[in-house]
Amino acid sequence: MMKNELTAYDIPGVLTPSGEWNEQRRNEVLEILIKNLYGHRPPAPAKVEFKEYSIDECEFTPGTYEDSMYEYFKNADNAVFKKVKIICHLSENDFPGVKTYLEAEGKFEFDVSCYLPKIVEGEKIPATVAITYRESFDSYALPMKDIVEKNVAVFAFRYRHIVNDYPERNTPGREHPQFDDTGLDRLFYGDYRLNNDPAKRKDDDPGTIGFWSWAASRVMDYVQTQSAYIDLERVAVSGHSRLGKTALYTGALDKRFTHILSSASCAAGASLTRVDTKETLKSATKFTEWFCNNLKSCCENPPFDMHFLLACIAPRKLYISNSDNDEWCDQNAEYLSCIAASEVYENLGMKGFIHPDRFPVPGDIFNEGDIGYHLREGIHAFQPDDWMKALEFFCLN
Repeated sequence: MMKNELTAYDIPGVLTPSGEWNEQRRNEVLEILIKNLYGHRPPAPAKVEFKEYSIDECEFTPGTYEDSMYEYFKNADNAVFKKVKIICHLSENDFPGVKTYLEAEGKFEFDVSCYLPKIVEGEKIPATVAITYRESFDSYALPMKDIVEKNVAVFAFRYRHIVNDYPERNTPGREHPQFDDTGLDRLFYGDYRLNNDPAKRKDDDPGTIGFWSWAASRVMDYVQTQSAYIDLERVAVSGHSRLGKTALYTGALDKRFTHILSSASCAAGASLTRVDTKETLKSATKFTEWFCNNLKSCCENPPFDMHFLLACIAPRKLYISNSDNDEWCDQNAEYLSCIAASEVYENLGMKGFIHPDRFPVPGDIFNEGDIGYHLREGIHAFQPDDWMKALEFFCLN
């Protein structure tokens, strides 16, 4: 059934004409996505430094959820919290806005919240870099107690600490401006965007997804220094919705991530654009700042489909989660994308995506292959149940 479905939608092949998947083909496919969809990520910093803070050095608002989480980690026998400041020294050649907007040394800084199981000497544990919407101590989408109790470390950062989410700038009740003097975008684009003119971007300049992805790799720079207790062969990157797109893009670019956990990433994420009935690449272009400008000219007939992105993650592990009443995300389109990308995993001698010959129904969990998937009942959200199923795949594979 599924092969017929794929044929009916004329999904473009991702292997070479001779039916192979190799590093050259992977780079070609990745460059197609970079040039036409996400844009080139900014260069890595000239230097990255890290400053650690204990829980006693952090401030929390009394009487709030974050305060209750503080009490948990302060008193828990099986968990530890610390905060890390990521200090990125940026070159003026790569980030022209540094000279205008930053003081001496060109340092761009952001915080990472680290939730750690109590470390046993000599033990190494898996970890995930979590890209979050809200402050991670105050997010229903990050059930840190449950994750830590699975013996998985979490290194979480908030996307707005890197770049504001531009589409929200005119939404009533939103206080965030399109730009501010500390956003990584302002530092990258420099003076020629002083007038907040997105049209002045080069066609393959990065959108916000590129900047958020850049930050996830900087967090991974820190995780790499924690090899005394983190198993660097088991580090995931995770995100939901537009941050699910970001997690996928980060995983494709940064091979240090061994597992990619993406929830409801929708169009320009895991969803096949030729199949998606809820959101298309064309409709996604209304969020122009998420993507590069080239997407506008190719969105109706793109030289790719989103299984290209999933294929670039191979041979590392991939997990996709969906819900049946998601108003944005077409679960069948993401499911078919997993099937299409499985061709690459199988070409590499791996198990790929193991699934029945039907579309998914709520309650389905397929985690026996190198690509995992589940569908639950519910709406567009990253829920604790999604985390638990994704972590089961993470811990099994």
